[in-house]
Amino acid sequence: MTADLLELYFSSTRPGGAGADIWVARRSDPSLAWSEPDVEANLSSAALDSTPNVSPDGLAGQ
Repeated sequence: MTADLLELYFSSTRPGGAGADIWVARRSDPSLAWSEPDVEANLSSAALDSTPNVSPDGLAGQ
């Protein structure tokens, strides 16, 4: 989760991905519900994508 609590990154094999991919759910305010998650194309590949993390500067990676 990002420090501002607005983005949540996770690995999943949920339908819509290509195996285990990195997904992201977003919200505009920490008091609001999360959006439906989307595959994060910049972090997902044809390989097994797991253990996403967010650096202190707010950039996501794996």
